[in-house]
Amino acid sequence: MLFKLQLATGGLGLGFLAIVAAPLALAGSMREQIEADWFRQAEAWQEKTTLTRADAAGAVDGVRNGKYGFHTAHEPNPWWQVDIGESQPIARIVVFNRLDYAPGLHNADALRILASDDGKQWRQVYDQKGRHFGGVSGAPPLEVKFQQGKVRARFVRLQIPSAKPIFFHLDEVEIYGSAQPDQNLALHRPATQSSLSRWSKKAAPRPPDVVAASGHFIERGRRLAVELSRAGVNVAAFEREFDEAAGQLRLLGANASPEVARPLYVKVRWA
Repeated sequence: MLFKLQLATGGLGLGFLAIVAAPLALAGSMREQIEADWFRQAEAWQEKTTLTRADAAGAVDGVRNGKYGFHTAHEPNPWWQVDIGESQPIARIVVFNRLDYAPGLHNADALRILASDDGKQWRQVYDQKGRHFGGVSGAPPLEVKFQQGKVRARFVRLQIPSAKPIFFHLDEVEIYGSAQPDQNLALHRPATQSSLSRWSKKAAPRPPDVVAASGHFIERGRRLAVELSRAGVNVAAFEREFDEAAGQLRLLGANASPEVARPLYVKVRWA
């Protein structure tokens, strides 16, 4: 096409070719810059994930002392959650409030408990409705008992419903099942939370987990595809790309090296 244009205009010479080549070189450079930025985003995502998990772990470490086990930022609707490993019947949940900070002693009075089998679809199973509860001393901790067979879940989330920004901090959270009523299912299980604060616990930095980041952006891409589809956009080709990427991710496995997983991560981000 460019050569035809040159012939039609009598030939524009090397200057024209240089002008045409410049955007091509810029495009290659731009692609490299975009991909480099995506890897920086993966590092930032990994750091945030590591830190939120490290801070959230303080509520399932078995230490009950009236101090905060985790601490979110000042934000609307803050939450904390734990993964107890598999979906199973839950008999009771015990929540120990933070007692060492009088201004925030009532922050959790409106606490709600939600349950999920997959960490995506949530159902509310309890509402504290503004009633105060204590912890290791003073007023007793919150103890929620469920009828046998009423609540079954793998993920349990505690949340403060508040349109106005509020801090969320608790001492300890314990979850007990039906089969072994005295075994704390939440103890030392993976936990996370909605945000970090300047009081959050620090964690040692880790290299970016490109495998986990790929899974995160596959799900984000799928959610975007759903929204675009509702707006009338044909996203079938992109949905196939995400399905194919998810299959490749399963084949790679969670322990794949960053070098092996990098091409898939880039593919997912472009999709």
